[in-house]
Amino acid sequence: MNSVIQCLSNTTLLTRYFLSDSYLGDINNKNPMGHKGEMAIEFAVVVRALWAGQYKSIAPRDLFRMVTKQSVEFSMNKGHHHDSQECLIYLMDGLHEDLNQVKERTYKREEDYSKLPLAEGAAKSWSNHLLQNKSIIVSLFQGQFRSVVRCLVCNNKSVKYDSFMHLGLPIPSKTKCTLEDCLKEFSSEEKLVGDNAIHCSHCKRNRDSVKTIHICRLPRVLIIILKRFFQDGIWRQKLSTNVVYPLTALDMRKFSVGTSDGGGIYNLFGVSNHSGTMDGWKLQTDYRCHLHQMFQH
Repeated sequence: MNSVIQCLSNTTLLTRYFLSDSYLGDINNKNPMGHKGEMAIEFAVVVRALWAGQYKSIAPRDLFRMVTKQSVEFSMNKGHHHDSQECLIYLMDGLHEDLNQVKERTYKREEDYSKLPLAEGAAKSWSNHLLQNKSIIVSLFQGQFRSVVRCLVCNNKSVKYDSFMHLGLPIPSKTKCTLEDCLKEFSSEEKLVGDNAIHCSHCKRNRDSVKTIHICRLPRVLIIILKRFFQDGIWRQKLSTNVVYPLTALDMRKFSVGTSDGGGIYNLFGVSNHSGTMDGWKLQTDYRCHLHQMFQH
């Protein structure tokens, strides 16, 4: 959890937002999905302490208690290293809900985007998303996926748009690969056949299909999570593949089919490393100016 907090606190725009007390005007006390502003307030206390320049170290006990109290997984596992991904997601979700400026959510029926041009479909879906979600977390960290499922029998295409807060990338090699290899693997076609076949709206039955996912909106701050951990029977294993990634000028434009909130070129500012095996481990944070891996324009 400490590693997650350090990475988030080195996100410049997020830290300025909390240090300037701008967050106080955005707290949504009535959001049933939030924590009545408590998580945002506790996070602000931690950020202020980290940047006060008065302490050699701090212990974010109150924030930790809040996370463990609200999350059964964290309460059981005491916030250990293999939960850092869950900690990141839970903390950011909690901050978003506490700071969501939408007081009354307007839900729109899911539209059929298959006949709309990419730009129009993405824009309409994103506008609908903002009717329910408007916070500093959305404006900084959220992007948008476009997924297309094509029936292998009739070629009918189903198009869907979804928001994302991080990219979870598969690791294609067991020896060595680059971050670009991981991104290519993420964007490659996935075959949905046999037991994984899904319903085709045109054929009116389950059909073998292929699915592709592409980014159609890039966020200002990009969080990449490498999928190193996997379940092998009853055991949890870790891939120790060496993934080479750039410190500057990560060009995401070639992996995006739409527009970005900025130039699409990212510089690395924070890494949360898990070293060792599942038995012997160490979690450390590395800064490059600012989980897993965090990039910003």
